[in-house]
Amino acid sequence: MKTKDWLIPIISLFLMGCTPGSTVSPPESPAISLYRVDREALTKSCQGDIARMFPVAVGYSIDGDTLRVQMLHPPPDLKTEETIRLIGVDTPETVHPDKPVQDFGPEASAFTKEQLQGKQVYLAFDWDLRDRYGRLLAYVYTEDGTCFNARLIQEGYAYAYLSFRFQFMEEFAGLEQTAREQHRGLWGSAAGLRQSLGMDRVGPAILLSVTFLKRNFGDIPFL
Repeated sequence: MKTKDWLIPIISLFLMGCTPGSTVSPPESPAISLYRVDREALTKSCQGDIARMFPVAVGYSIDGDTLRVQMLHPPPDLKTEETIRLIGVDTPETVHPDKPVQDFGPEASAFTKEQLQGKQVYLAFDWDLRDRYGRLLAYVYTEDGTCFNARLIQEGYAYAYLSFRFQFMEEFAGLEQTAREQHRGLWGSAAGLRQSLGMDRVGPAILLSVTFLKRNFGDIPFL
């Protein structure tokens, strides 16, 4: 029993990985099961325990909500290299093959790159492990225990993606509402104002009304 108690702090240090802010190689990931926030019945992202999460190295960010990561000795359901799609967030497009670069997309991509590229992070998972494109769906936690998914929404770099249910759906919706009310990030841009007014999801009749207003009353800055 004493031997097991003595090993606990050593195992904890091993799971924590390297120091914050450093550029890392793929970590020697311990043989642990995936940390699932739904099975832990967490209600807030801040309740996540990074000591029980799987560490990975961020190779590069594809855009604001998509990462490429590497790991050594991954568990059976993961590969040594994975594309991560952040759960519950949607940043404006910058690399979509069928869409132009959207307002505030470059800023969101630059923020994710600055914060995560070359760093060690920790992964938590939810109800679904992968999306229809085969990307790994995850919450990304930084060394200080912050959920980066939540931070993107909180600071106005992303919308809460509510089309599919996930464990922190209520929290993320609330973070978006606060960011919108305080005009943070994209909510202070033209794109954010249009979405705030529902103009990204309107039908032809509303669009025709907007055209009529512009023709008869001049340009309206947020339309």
